[in-house]
Amino acid sequence: MDDWQKGFWELFEGTTDAIEQFIEDVTLAVEDIAEQVTVEIANDIEQFFQEFQNFVEGAIAFDEDSLFRDRIETLSTLLDDEDAFFQESLEEIGLSLNPKIDPSTKVHRACIGCRHYHGRVYRGTLLVCGMHPYGWEDDNCPDWENIQ
Repeated sequence: MDDWQKGFWELFEGTTDAIEQFIEDVTLAVEDIAEQVTVEIANDIEQFFQEFQNFVEGAIAFDEDSLFRDRIETLSTLLDDEDAFFQESLEEIGLSLNPKIDPSTKVHRACIGCRHYHGRVYRGTLLVCGMHPYGWEDDNCPDWENIQ
């Protein structure tokens, strides 16, 4: 074999090795970041539940039902807002526990504009809506209601 062919193959093998090493390094970095995010989320959830438990214990201590109901309603509103904020914050940075998949003309056409559409992915499975978890097959879903 000529020297230039041998040199070419050595260069090709060296480049392949460098690319493999780069991919391995990137994979390790992504795994480290994912682990850090998981730990931070777990800590936030643990802190939230501790605060929730403290709130409930404090609410139970009150004798007046109206004050207790007011606190529960406030908590319910805060939980709804916090959940939406938390999900939106994750989506803004490209992470999501349950990513949202919007319906399109090619996938789940019957769901476009429907108030029942959920469109979240759980463990790799899309939950389209409560009535039709896997979606409706044609364009006219009998449970379709306009978003208002």
